[in-house]
Amino acid sequence: MVSTHNFTCQVVIPNGGQALHDVVSRWSDTYIDLPAIVVKPDSEADIVDAIKYAKDNSLTLVTANGSHAPFVPVTSNTLYLDMTNFNGVTVDQSADTVRIGGGASTGEVIKGTTAQGYYTLWPNSDAVGYVGCLLGGGSDTMNGLHGFMIDAVESMQLITTDGVRLEISPSSEGNERTLFNALCGAGFGLAVITSVVMKAFRISRLRLTDNSIWTRRVVLPASAILMASRTFVSMQQLPQPLSVSMICLRSPPNAQTPGAPLIMITGSYFGPSEEGEEVASALFADDLISQALSARTDLVPFADANLALKPLSAHGDYKSFSSTLLDTIDVETIVTGFHRWLRLGEQYEDARPTSLVFNKWDTKVTSDHGQTDVGRGKFFEHRNQGMLANAMCWCASEETRGPIEQFGDEFLKIMRRNSSGQVRCIANNLRPGMDLGELYSGQKLEELRKLKVFWDPYRILWSPW
Repeated sequence: MVSTHNFTCQVVIPNGGQALHDVVSRWSDTYIDLPAIVVKPDSEADIVDAIKYAKDNSLTLVTANGSHAPFVPVTSNTLYLDMTNFNGVTVDQSADTVRIGGGASTGEVIKGTTAQGYYTLWPNSDAVGYVGCLLGGGSDTMNGLHGFMIDAVESMQLITTDGVRLEISPSSEGNERTLFNALCGAGFGLAVITSVVMKAFRISRLRLTDNSIWTRRVVLPASAILMASRTFVSMQQLPQPLSVSMICLRSPPNAQTPGAPLIMITGSYFGPSEEGEEVASALFADDLISQALSARTDLVPFADANLALKPLSAHGDYKSFSSTLLDTIDVETIVTGFHRWLRLGEQYEDARPTSLVFNKWDTKVTSDHGQTDVGRGKFFEHRNQGMLANAMCWCASEETRGPIEQFGDEFLKIMRRNSSGQVRCIANNLRPGMDLGELYSGQKLEELRKLKVFWDPYRILWSPW
C-alpha cells in the first residue's frame, strides 16, 4: 500500500480509475501508464525523501522536468519526480553565467536570460526541459557559434542516490569528474540534477540589428521538393553564426488548404542583418522564389526565438523520434525521404502531424571543443558531423503507432544509405530497443555501466545503460 506520510511536499497517488492526463501531462503518450506515485519536491530534502521512498518500495524513480522524452517508460512501478518547482533562472553578470534550476523549461530560460541582456545555449522548443536536453548532449540553434549545450556547462548541482548533495565541474577529481563527464551527453539515470551553471553571453556582442535574430523563411509546396532540396544541399561551408533548417510538414486544420504538404526552409543568422542577407543569398534566388508560396525576412526578438515551432510542442498523442547525425546529404536522399513521408500521410490521415526536420551547422567550433582537455572527457563522440535528419513521428491513434514506427525505421535507412562507418545519433533522440552503439563507442558504454553501478548500485533511477 503506497503511503505519503513521510513527505512534506505535494504528492499524488493515482487510483485505477483516473485518466492518465489528469495525473501526468507528457509530450508523448508512448510508453506511459499511471505511475505508482507523483512527487513534486519543493526542496532538496524532498528529493532525498523521494529517493529513499523509491528504494524502500522497490520503485523506479523517473525525473521529469519538461516531459519531452518519449523513450522514458512510466509504469505502475514508477515514482514520477516532477521537478517543476526547481525552475529558477539567475544570471550572474559579474561572472557571465546563469544558474538554471533542474525543472526549468527552455522558455523560462530564454525569458530569464534575455530580460538581463544575455543568452545561453538552448534547444528549439520552449516547452522542452532544459536540463533533460542538456544531459543528452543538447543540439541547439547555435551549434556553429558556440558548440553543443554541453560545451557551455560550468558546473552541476545534484543529489546522489545516497542522498548526498554534490556540486561537480571540470575541476572535480576522480569519480566526481567522471560523473561530470558522463552527465555531459549521457546523463540519464545517474543522479537527480537540481541546477546547472551555464556560460551566459551578452546579446550586445552579436551586433544584432535591433537586438533581434535575422531570419529568412521560404515556404514551398510539395511540387517544389526538388528545388527545395537543391537549395538546402547547396548551402555548404556555413559561417558560424548561421543555422539552416528544412522542415516538411502539413498545413494545420485552420489553414486554407488543411493537410497540404509544405516545405519550409529557414536561415537564422546571429549577427547583423546585412551579413545574414549575404551569407544566406541562396534563400533569395529567383528560381527558388518563383516556386514559393511565401518568402519573408524577419527580425525575431531573442525572447521569441522558438515561437514559430510552438505547435510541435503540444502534449498528448503518440510521438517518437527517428533521427540520425550525418556528415552530408544529397538531393536524391532528401527527395526519396520526402516522398516516403508523403505516402505515410496519404495512407494514414492520423499520421499527418508527422514532420521531417533537417538541420545543418558549421562544425569547427564543436570539433575544436572536442579537442580541449575538458571536451575530450565528455560523453559526446560525434562532433564532426554537421547535420541532423529527424522524423518526428506523430499520431493520435494507437492503431497507427505500428505504421509510423515502421516509417521511422525506413526513414533512417533512407537517410543513412550513403553513410560509411558507424551510424550515429544523439542521446536526446534515443529510441527504445536501439543499438546503443549509435550513441557511444564500446569503451564509453562500458564506462557508463560501471558508473551506473558506482553511483546507483540499487538501480533506483531509470536508465537505459
